[in-house]
Amino acid sequence: MKRFLMSGLAAAAMLSHAGVMDRGGVSMDLSQCEIKTAKGTGPDYVTNGSFQAPVPFNKYARGNWIGGENFQGVSPEKRKELLASGKKMFSRSIVTVDGANYARIATSPEVKKFRNEKGEPTVTNCIYQDIRVPSGGVYTLRFQVRGNIDKGPGFNSMVLLVSYLDEKGNKRLCTDLNQRIAVSGSFRECAVTLSAPSETRLIRPGFFVYGIGEIELGGIELRAAQSTHEISAELYPLGFMDNLFAVASGQPAALYFTVKNQDGLALKNPELYLELPDGFRLLTPSRLLKAFPEGKNVWRVPIPPNHIREEYTTGAVVPPLLITSDLPPDGKRHPAKFHTKNNGVAGTVRTFDLQVIPKIKSIQPKLFRIGAMPTYMNQYTGEYAALVADFYKDCGFNVIQNNYHPDMSAAYRKAGLLRMVWQGPSNGYDMGKKDKPADVVFRRVDGSIEPAMYAAGYGEAICPAEVYRRGDYYRNVVLPPLLADIAADKFDMLNNNWEPQQCLRGCFCGRCREEFIAYSKLPADQVRAAWPGEIQDKWRELWLKFRAWQMGRLVTTIEEDVCAEGRKHGRDFHFLPAITSQAMRDSETGRFPTYNPEEYIKTLPWICPWGPYVFRDMKSPYVYNNAAYLPVFLCARDVQAYLAKRISDPAKFPKLIAYPHGNQCFSWCTAPEMPAFEMYCYFLHRWKGAIAYIFPYGYDHRYFVPLAKAAEDIAAAEDFVFKGERTDRVKAVPVTSLPDSFYKGGAHSHYPDIPDQSLLQTIAYERDGKILAAVGNFWQKGECFFTLRVDGLAAKEPYAVFLPSQKAVFTMDDGTFFTGGELARGILLQVGAFRWNLYEIGPYRKGMNIPGARVEQKTVRKTMDDRLPDIRKAMDFEAREAAKLKIMRGADEVPDYSGLKNLKGDGIEAQQENGVYTFLSPDQKLTVDLKRGGKIASWLYRGTPVIAEHPEFGLGIEGAWEPRPFMLRSPVRVISLSKDRNALVLEMERRISHSESNFFEGVTIRKKLRISDGEVKLASTIVNSTGDSQSLAFRWHNMILFPEFEYRTGKGSLQLKRNYGIRAFKRSSRPDTFLIQGKQRPAESISSPTAVFRDPVKHLELTVAAAPAEEFDAFVMWDGPTPAPSFEPVFRERTLNAGISVSYELTLTIQKGKAQ
Repeated sequence: MKRFLMSGLAAAAMLSHAGVMDRGGVSMDLSQCEIKTAKGTGPDYVTNGSFQAPVPFNKYARGNWIGGENFQGVSPEKRKELLASGKKMFSRSIVTVDGANYARIATSPEVKKFRNEKGEPTVTNCIYQDIRVPSGGVYTLRFQVRGNIDKGPGFNSMVLLVSYLDEKGNKRLCTDLNQRIAVSGSFRECAVTLSAPSETRLIRPGFFVYGIGEIELGGIELRAAQSTHEISAELYPLGFMDNLFAVASGQPAALYFTVKNQDGLALKNPELYLELPDGFRLLTPSRLLKAFPEGKNVWRVPIPPNHIREEYTTGAVVPPLLITSDLPPDGKRHPAKFHTKNNGVAGTVRTFDLQVIPKIKSIQPKLFRIGAMPTYMNQYTGEYAALVADFYKDCGFNVIQNNYHPDMSAAYRKAGLLRMVWQGPSNGYDMGKKDKPADVVFRRVDGSIEPAMYAAGYGEAICPAEVYRRGDYYRNVVLPPLLADIAADKFDMLNNNWEPQQCLRGCFCGRCREEFIAYSKLPADQVRAAWPGEIQDKWRELWLKFRAWQMGRLVTTIEEDVCAEGRKHGRDFHFLPAITSQAMRDSETGRFPTYNPEEYIKTLPWICPWGPYVFRDMKSPYVYNNAAYLPVFLCARDVQAYLAKRISDPAKFPKLIAYPHGNQCFSWCTAPEMPAFEMYCYFLHRWKGAIAYIFPYGYDHRYFVPLAKAAEDIAAAEDFVFKGERTDRVKAVPVTSLPDSFYKGGAHSHYPDIPDQSLLQTIAYERDGKILAAVGNFWQKGECFFTLRVDGLAAKEPYAVFLPSQKAVFTMDDGTFFTGGELARGILLQVGAFRWNLYEIGPYRKGMNIPGARVEQKTVRKTMDDRLPDIRKAMDFEAREAAKLKIMRGADEVPDYSGLKNLKGDGIEAQQENGVYTFLSPDQKLTVDLKRGGKIASWLYRGTPVIAEHPEFGLGIEGAWEPRPFMLRSPVRVISLSKDRNALVLEMERRISHSESNFFEGVTIRKKLRISDGEVKLASTIVNSTGDSQSLAFRWHNMILFPEFEYRTGKGSLQLKRNYGIRAFKRSSRPDTFLIQGKQRPAESISSPTAVFRDPVKHLELTVAAAPAEEFDAFVMWDGPTPAPSFEPVFRERTLNAGISVSYELTLTIQKGKAQ
């Protein structure tokens, strides 16, 4: 066969370059990046924590140690009887060990005679103290303990329970801390961090022996965490990561610090002192700071007090210092020192390492926008503004999103960066000034004024009609400052956050009433008669569409007005709203009906669908996910598919800008390679740009290097992507081992097909006879050798396979180019861990000079063989992770429902299809969705819907209110379907998996539905099958459509209608408050666990009764933009021993009601 040899010049350049095959990987171990709480210091708030003073254990007073015992899970009468009989089995005393005193808490084995073979009821023995503290905040509780706990049946353990109380000591401010403490025969010191709400004035630690056993406890201290009498500082965020800051030689880098004043010290002249090593120099502080020399390369920086907080948090980040170095990039580490000073008192000296890396130089793409969103603090003046702008240009950036000082704006423009700005209208209804006129504010359904999301700046939300009708306030107050800045050429595009979800119900002002009449074409008198309170009940779907239409008109109006002003000055100016990408994905767009993008995707030329954000939260435990970035890739795909479904001509699609995640919320951080990896995902799906959000915000130049490479790769490939055509002629098939995706075998509501996705992804484009083959390896731990196949090429013609990023050309073993036939059969290539390779494949003509190192197939094979041991090690790691995942996911698999039977009873029958049981009776049709927790998904009674049909909600969804919120939404196993007189009974079961809830993992929920014509009885049994104790306050989630409801009170009944808010109805004559989402909210008093719902139009009544009555705590109504409010019976919190169960019942009876 004739071979096609390279020209002499090219052949001379041929090398065996394994070096072009970058192993890839993530350069920072995120599992080791953590924000830790330091030890507590300062005053000890515990009284007699070493038990030197006598302790009677029975005299309550704040600061006294109090003792007590209890039998749980029994009636009050039985408890009284048991306590009287078993009093002598519980003891609390003071003992002396090696000269130190300890409290001894002991429960005798004799208590077994009061417990059954399962260890029931649970017994407790404890001491506690109400400790006065000056305020909320972070505290450290320390103590020494040893003990011996019985290993018999029931719950036997030492437990620490901590309550946070108000001044009076009778109001819990948040959920108690509940933590098991392991004990042995030797004393050990324990330290527990307590986060007390700001209103806390009493902290009540309780030391419990659950079950049988004894402990000896002493040296108890409670101190404010890190009471060092200094303000503390840390390099941000890298001080919490690897404590290294890299600077590209000769280029500017922004150094950030975070400062906290956890002790609440009086701030007087707070300062930061920074000592740079030789070879590094301070260029300038941010224009928001000043820096003064204090010696050789030592700088004193006054810290603005508004950048100091009690804890390390977003508001505690100090504006940056711009530094540089002209040292050679030799990899050496150079220690830098810093400390704080407050009121003349110097803080602890801390260090971090500086390192010099090679200068960064890239190319600005022409068609794709790539850049960053620095914080407003990253602002400089004069020559330093130009220095920063030129650095961004050197990194290949061609767009910047910021709020600009004039010097920065001019420097960015000169460097060729598109200047986006975040100012003016945002979040749908945030615009204008405070104290708006009464006729332009956004009115709630009750007539009150909706505040702006950022009320401090905008005051009240604005009526949408005021904007799209271009009212006087909009024209004279909102627009002028914006148009003036456009005229002055201060920026090139308006890019604002657009999350109007906070205005869930719409504007109910008089103008919006008339707008709704005109839009709906309903009789005006009917609308005015129903306005405002009945609009959402009578015309809910129409109202939601109207609100989306209003939003479409509003954003289009802003676009038209800023665009027109730009045209006046010869500029192409646009409005770019940043909306959640969920609203532009078909799997989720239905969740956002009130600002449906369909209303503006044809009128806005630019849209920024942000998310998903992928990050490491350094305040939470690390969880490994080998496919963490697959959702980014699928989001980029799905948003384009959403547009293609609604706009036939791709040329008319809005241009899309993405926000790859950089750094936000203080602790949400990433590794250097991660923002750049996301850039490729969006670019290859024909998005028109990506801006790192928020960036650099303390990241060093290691993060800029991958972004600069991405910019260069994109510049070389963008003509293929934006001017070529997608092709499916290219395939990449792994040769070396590649693990299954984290998502394989699971389920994902956001990306339904993600379980089927490989960690090796391919996208290809064709243009002018050439092909761009992009191959992405989403596996962070290992590289992948793969076979690249290209179909449809001329079988005998030669083709060059070029990898521009590595300046490498791949060839056959003899140095000749591949033929089309060989490419169809496949060639061996490699892509590094967590890398994208963008190959160019094109015809080779004799004499053509293709620059770059020649990499023969034998070199690729040898490199693969050499690296197989490392790939196997990475696969061993994945196998261990997969084993953990298999255990976690085991319960998530959907059972095979195909063999389930149908059944006919007396006047009722059940039919099963695709995991849904339909129950039919003369007056009723009811469905039960087995794949979604066995919830009742629909219920029609005499043709009237009783419950709202919703993909996530329904009727009879089991869950927990406390100590962690939870709802059962995963597949259940069917135990049986049987007859019971005139009813059918369906029994189901679900063991909660780790992916559902790591807190309730292992708990089993058994549910029994007894369904007859007009009545549903639901019995839910919670079985503690975890092998350990478990606490929960049980609840059911229900969405009942009937708009009127009634509760019984001690004085009659409470008649109510929807109010689109959150309300609690507690079974207590003095309900005070009820804990909802971590906040105590006012509760109304009811006397019975029974509620009656009414449909006044159909004259139907639904009675809902919860049992057991003695365990019932409250009904919670949670109303929002859903078709109906959630109605949740909540029961008192119970602690279950291992193997113990508790049951609850809900009976729903429907009947003809009285005519209203």
